[in-house]
Amino acid sequence: MTGLLEAALLVFVLSCAVAAAALRDVLAAVIAFSAYSLGIAIIWVLFRAPDVGLTEAAVGAGIMTILFLVTIAKTVRPSIEKTFEGVDGRALVVSVALVAALSTTVFALPAVGDGGSAVATDDVTNYYLDNAYEETEVKKRRDGRARGLPRIRHAGRGGRRLRRRCEFARRASKGGV
Repeated sequence: MTGLLEAALLVFVLSCAVAAAALRDVLAAVIAFSAYSLGIAIIWVLFRAPDVGLTEAAVGAGIMTILFLVTIAKTVRPSIEKTFEGVDGRALVVSVALVAALSTTVFALPAVGDGGSAVATDDVTNYYLDNAYEETEVKKRRDGRARGLPRIRHAGRGGRRLRRRCEFARRASKGGV
């Protein structure tokens, strides 16, 4: 189900991006851009980055759409009957080559939640895990929790799994495994 949803969102976002770039009608292009931004916001939420998704929805689909619509209202609409702009072949080849080159880096990324990724095993991560309480001057209670912070009971499987992997990676870097 999730794979089908992700594929549908990818097709939707790509279609909106192509439509926003190819439409000659400015209002239709703004609507396609707004739909693109909303699709990207949903993708960010699916990637468990709701803060980025909310920002994308507010700025990309919200504020930018309003600014574009106000700009359109203050300008004159051309009377050309063509709906789509012609595509420059050389620009298309350069764009596709650039996207292909950048897409090759996707395979070098670690899997989401991978305990062996650089985020979980990096020296900076270990430093902050070891020194966060001292540097922020947060006092620990007897049960190990920080004083004044609520107990998180339902972090979800992904959160618990990532915490266990980070703890395992931290112990492994110290030689305690």
